[in-house]
Amino acid sequence: MHNQKDIFIDNSVAQNCNNPMKPEYKEFINWLRTEGVLVVSQKLLNEFNDSLRNISEAKKHESIIGTIGILTQNGRLDKKSSNELKSLKFPKRIETKLTCNYEDRVHIKTVLLSIRKYAIAADKKLRKDINGYPKYERVQPIAVSRPSAIPYAD
Repeated sequence: MHNQKDIFIDNSVAQNCNNPMKPEYKEFINWLRTEGVLVVSQKLLNEFNDSLRNISEAKKHESIIGTIGILTQNGRLDKKSSNELKSLKFPKRIETKLTCNYEDRVHIKTVLLSIRKYAIAADKKLRKDINGYPKYERVQPIAVSRPSAIPYAD
């Protein structure tokens, strides 16, 4: 499992993956559906669901929820458990420097618990905190704002 091509995407980025998609998101979602592994937490799944409340069932199939269904069927949804997330404690020297919303700190933990520690996030403060985090398990976490800014397929 250490060679899995995993990635975290925040809810704002997931909204860009709904139809109609920009070409770079279309390419990214195609990769995710065919070979990628999506790293999530229950909080992130709830955010995905909440953001799609007012769209039709047909449109949900074309959204991140449809992609999650495909990944689940193929064993490529990596859901971090609440125990895993709770057991990861931020060192005080790092925690005091975090700038993202308190509720989003679980997203940092989700990225840290992934293999490659890749994230695509629209939230600037979340990206800053992930990019500013020291190496974790000998891997430097990386967060970018667009799929084309990270070698997700490698």
